[in-house]
Amino acid sequence: MASHALLDDWSPLDPTQRAAQVLGLREWLMQRERCDGLVPRVLDLGCGDGSVIESLLARGRAFLGLDGDARARRAARRRLRGRRHVEIIDADFLDPEHAARWPGPFDLALCLGHTLMLVIDDDEARGLFERLAARLRAGGAFAMDDFPDELQALVACGAWQTGLSEDGSCQMILDAARRLVALRYGEEIDESCETFRPGERLHRLWTMEELAALAGASGLRPPRRDPAHHLIWFDHS
Repeated sequence: MASHALLDDWSPLDPTQRAAQVLGLREWLMQRERCDGLVPRVLDLGCGDGSVIESLLARGRAFLGLDGDARARRAARRRLRGRRHVEIIDADFLDPEHAARWPGPFDLALCLGHTLMLVIDDDEARGLFERLAARLRAGGAFAMDDFPDELQALVACGAWQTGLSEDGSCQMILDAARRLVALRYGEEIDESCETFRPGERLHRLWTMEELAALAGASGLRPPRRDPAHHLIWFDHS
């Protein structure tokens, strides 16, 4: 099994992919500013250490970063200290009661770093998409990683399968039928157990068909792939 600890990283894409994503997001924001005369507001779900926000900063743009991980929030606040129109808050974007902390409206919502893979429940995903759609301005958009294409290919070719990584540092448990993945490190590794354990954090490999259904139920347009920038876009009418 190839090592894919990258699923648990704040910045799991390689530098070339991340640079392409940033370029695509910058182009979208500049077009929004140029064509609509707006100063965009950007929502970053699972903002991690704030590296994406930092790369998109420009005069007047406002950013709200959400993260439930205290370490991530501290790292983001250190990185973005002194920057104007940037706020990092403690909020779980899957909790409807936390939604009042990110009321919007926003021009662009982001869910990068494979963060959407941590949403494994259909109802939670549907609720998230509905809250996003309600907070996007007309002509706004929601952008996420194109992991349905990139990571599903690893499963299809057999590069991902249950077992230990080549260096022995990571154990992957894969349920290909349900498209669920668990990763274990250090003392968590147990080669005698190749099934999910209670309380184990799972990742879901959402398909484009599933994402299209979520978009349709929330009022967003169907997902469109942007392979040059390793992104999937959901436009708001």
